[in-house]
Amino acid sequence: TRPEKVAVVGAGPAGLTCAYFLAQMGYETTVFEAQPVPGGMLGIAVPEFRLSRKVIELEIAYIENAGVKIEYNAPIDANRTVGDLMNPNPVSVPADTNVEDAMHLMREKRISSVIVRPGEDGEWGIMTQRDVLARIVQPSRRPNTVKVGEVASKPLVTVPVDMTLNECAEKMGSSNIRRCAVKDKDQEPIGIISDTDIFASVEQFGLPE
Repeated sequence: TRPEKVAVVGAGPAGLTCAYFLAQMGYETTVFEAQPVPGGMLGIAVPEFRLSRKVIELEIAYIENAGVKIEYNAPIDANRTVGDLMNPNPVSVPADTNVEDAMHLMREKRISSVIVRPGEDGEWGIMTQRDVLARIVQPSRRPNTVKVGEVASKPLVTVPVDMTLNECAEKMGSSNIRRCAVKDKDQEPIGIISDTDIFASVEQFGLPE
């Protein structure tokens, strides 16, 4: 299983085929379909006597059993929120974890940052690759002797799950950061959204209205 997640737009024949083979390659794949049924035009326009709905249902079940998740009534457009784009379940480490162990974890998970849980100061933080370069590599500190709580950027900049992409981009720009933690109603980090996520959304779907 690969750590990357892939979103496929449309549960028509092309989208479902793509999603199936992505799942076979080990990617966690979700298909977003605007209609309440899968199959695209095959499911909503082809008469029953030409293509049995039962056949379509069996094919869909086979694809879902391969690990593909299908979200129905989920049109994809430019008006996405932070919650739509965030990477859920961010990796977090205790503040007293040494930087070397955190670096190994980042490499294993193929991620560029880890959330740092509150230490004695009671603040959440984030340690990015840039933090490691600036605060470990540049001053020639040994990573196995430094705690992530000493290296992490604090306080953690957070955004609510329902924030628009425009507002999130503005916050990133004013804070001079590339990623924000997404918080729930209890103020706990539940995801990460980066400038790359917003860029990809705008490139594919255009600017929000």
